Amino acid sequence: MKNVELHAYQLDFAQIKVYSNFLVTTPHMGVNVDANELDQMIAIASKHFEDRPFGTISYRIHQSSINPFNYKTISTIKNLKAIAIVGKTEFSYRNYEIEKMFVEANQKIQFFHELPPAIEWMQNELSPYLPPL
Repeated sequence: MKNVELHAYQLDFAQIKVYSNFLVTTPHMGVNVDANELDQMIAIASKHFEDRPFGTISYRIHQSSINPFNYKTISTIKNLKAIAIVGKTEFSYRNYEIEKMFVEANQKIQFFHELPPAIEWMQNELSPYLPPL
């Protein structure tokens, strides 16, 4: 399936690209994603996906972090089915190791070093929720 960018947002803390069934969020250098930033991301997801199943890819090409307690809020997003973390540093991987402890059982999470495999994984994870062609 070809991934076509449908919309892009430039926010104070990140760039968010919207595709047909997932988001790619690229946080800016040094950002700590906390409740306020998470609320903005949830608003964008709600606007584009409403109740449809979707996934999110955190593309961490810059040093950034997320407050792991945000996963308590993330776990309440029932149509969020998969989370991919893309990072190239040991710091990114260590953050992922902490973050995955907070993810609910009904949400999959996986770490990748490159974006294309993360997108492929995301499509595979979301395929059971997509209508047949």
